[in-house]
Amino acid sequence: NSPNYQNYLLLAEIRFQLGRLYFNANRLDEAVLQLNRALGLAPNHSNSLYVLGLVYKKSGAIDKSIISFKKAVEESPDDWEAYYNLGLSYSLIDSLLEDAVDVFKKSIELDSTNAEVHYHLGMVYGRLGKLAHQIIELQKSVRLKPNYAQARIDLGIAYFNNKQYLSAWEEVKELEKLGHKVPEDFIKVLSRALPRPKN
Repeated sequence: NSPNYQNYLLLAEIRFQLGRLYFNANRLDEAVLQLNRALGLAPNHSNSLYVLGLVYKKSGAIDKSIISFKKAVEESPDDWEAYYNLGLSYSLIDSLLEDAVDVFKKSIELDSTNAEVHYHLGMVYGRLGKLAHQIIELQKSVRLKPNYAQARIDLGIAYFNNKQYLSAWEEVKELEKLGHKVPEDFIKVLSRALPRPKN
């Protein structure tokens, strides 16, 4: 490692930190500029690739975000977050839902304790019409994070779609116990399918 190479790495790190600050300040154009400069100095800088993916995703450039996250996971194959965010980008494109499933699973292999990853995998399964798989992932999500209101609501809806009305009512009860508002429309259709249990 020549001193010159070390200088490049140091400069790349500075550009990366600037890019991250701009991203956090929601100044996305400046973030892209700094992160691309970092990658110009150190093309394999996985942190820059990762944050650049986040910037592109936030600004709606989903194709570019996918390219950045794919490079980030090549450089850091043990980074569950990079796989997770690649999955989120894939899940925004209907034709890439199966790819989303694959990378969410990879993320879970690396860290199975994140409720968000299970939730988003569950929701992708739902869009693919795999209701049983959806329910399993959403159950894991609320086990990991019992206060995760959105996951509980969607689990209740998945139970309803699977005609498991008692289980759907259980989720409603849990949500109310936790102080969360359950959508009125859902309560109405659930009551029509099965009146609210007394206990």
